Amino acid sequence: MLRECRFIGCNLSRVRFVDTRLVDCVIEGGKALGVGWSGARLSEVATVPLHLVDVRVDFGSFTGMPLRGARLIRCSGRETDFTDADLREADLTGTMLAGARFAGADLRDAVLVDVDEHDIDPRETQVRGARFSAAGAARLLDPFGITVS
Repeated sequence: MLRECRFIGCNLSRVRFVDTRLVDCVIEGGKALGVGWSGARLSEVATVPLHLVDVRVDFGSFTGMPLRGARLIRCSGRETDFTDADLREADLTGTMLAGARFAGADLRDAVLVDVDEHDIDPRETQVRGARFSAAGAARLLDPFGITVS
């Protein structure tokens, strides 16, 4: 179990979480490339189940994870897999999500302000109540062949 840990400027790339409980941990200013986060057990009692700030999580996987209320602020999540993840009320402000996968994910009431590059398809992802900046909201129309200018 890792409790109330702060990882600042660390390289956690390719770390394997095997039945590891994370409780009130914060990761700032580092990188965690290619990490399979689904082996981490996030605390159900923590206010924020996962708190990442300015972290590169490119090519990682959060598949099926309970991330309700998580904070991924100004992160880079290129080609990251959020398939079937529960991201309700999550804050992804300023996070780069180009090529990230969200099929079956729940983004209800999530904050995606300043997230202009994403491939979220509202036909396969729950987005009711989510907040986007104008450019990010326009991207939601891409699957329908609609262009906003």
